[in-house]
Amino acid sequence: MPSTSFWNRKTVLVTGHTGFKGAWLCLWLKELGANVVGISDRSWGPDTIYETCGLKKMLANKKYNLPDFSDIVNYNEIREIIEKVEPEVIFHLAAQPLVLDSYMNPRDTYLVNLIGTLNVLESARHCSSLSAIVSVTTDKVYENDGLGQRFKEESRLGGHDPYSASKACADILSRSHGRSFFDQLGVSLAVARAGNVIGGGDWSSNRLVPDIIKSAFGGGELLLRHPSAVRPWQHVLDPLHGYLLLAEKLAVDGLPDDNAFNFGPDDQMSLTVQDIVNAFSKKLLCKINVKYGDERTYHEASYLTLNSSKSQNMLGWRPVWRTHEAIEYTSEWYLDWHRGADLTQTCYQQIQKYTAAI
Repeated sequence: MPSTSFWNRKTVLVTGHTGFKGAWLCLWLKELGANVVGISDRSWGPDTIYETCGLKKMLANKKYNLPDFSDIVNYNEIREIIEKVEPEVIFHLAAQPLVLDSYMNPRDTYLVNLIGTLNVLESARHCSSLSAIVSVTTDKVYENDGLGQRFKEESRLGGHDPYSASKACADILSRSHGRSFFDQLGVSLAVARAGNVIGGGDWSSNRLVPDIIKSAFGGGELLLRHPSAVRPWQHVLDPLHGYLLLAEKLAVDGLPDDNAFNFGPDDQMSLTVQDIVNAFSKKLLCKINVKYGDERTYHEASYLTLNSSKSQNMLGWRPVWRTHEAIEYTSEWYLDWHRGADLTQTCYQQIQKYTAAI
């Protein structure tokens, strides 16, 4: 379990803090007593956790006279922020995270995911207060032959689509900077790779759960491109738990050369896309109108799972919520949103339920 004594009053920088994962991480860090600063280039809409939970007011950006939004592609801007804040821990989550968008805008995808990562790490090299960096990539960094293997951290990296390839590049860059520069500076760096996460507050386009919610409450059709694709579904709090444990381990004990960690659910938590749609339909008590698209439009791996035994053995991390619990709590969040409930309370209640189950 994340240690309140470690995180209390710790100055933490989160890039991508307005995004789905980043906003949940900021809420959890605030619950632990951390002094949190965020870097992101925009708000992603009025129904996001950043907006509905008033995250802007919880952050310390104003304390350092920082803007609400900044662009990680701008090196000078990012270096100035890090010099002002003097963070002790950095979580780098900012990214262009969508596969389909990467096909439509490959240049922007590489700029944000690769050059943005370089800018954050290069800026961090000049920060004497820093003890740990967690650079978040994805399970899609692996060279996937579609044969159903469970990828280990030492598995070959690759990437068919521009998103996956750009994140594999960022992964290699992060680990290279760790060995080339941060080890000599006494700063521990590791990359974290997690898979398909679900949870309240995700409104990204062309992503399964947001599309399910839009169909369920808006009445439109849900387009499924790959209904038989298998993914390791987990609640967003599961990998975030891993990121927090990893950062603590890095800051307190450091790590050997094993600087990549998988955070994925157990095999029995892998379901097809169609299974997920059916489960949400039951939880939301509504019929979802499904339209099946052409699977050949864009390449997507049919099977993807992770071997997370290293994180379990070295960090004491394990998946806490089973897939049915992840679906239940995700549905609960969106039902609360639909009826206009206090979503800040919903988020903190779910964080507290999660930590009680660890």
